[in-house]
Amino acid sequence: MLKRKPVSYMAIGGSDWGTTVQNDFYTQALVQKWKVIDNDWFPWSQAAFANPEKVERAEQIGRNLYKACEVGFENAEW
Repeated sequence: MLKRKPVSYMAIGGSDWGTTVQNDFYTQALVQKWKVIDNDWFPWSQAAFANPEKVERAEQIGRNLYKACEVGFENAEW
């Protein structure tokens, strides 16, 4: 759990808690000294699944995290 590693976060939900959940993600990463590559929030779950741009963004988050793991923690960029 305490191993230094790159991480990405995605949240799906309503508009009233989007900023809060992103802060919570950073707080979790800060305690463990993880490097956050992406921290994204998609408002309203149905819109995320029905929107090709949102699906592409989710795929890009996965590609970014893979690349960060490939280059190693010290070289990972966010």
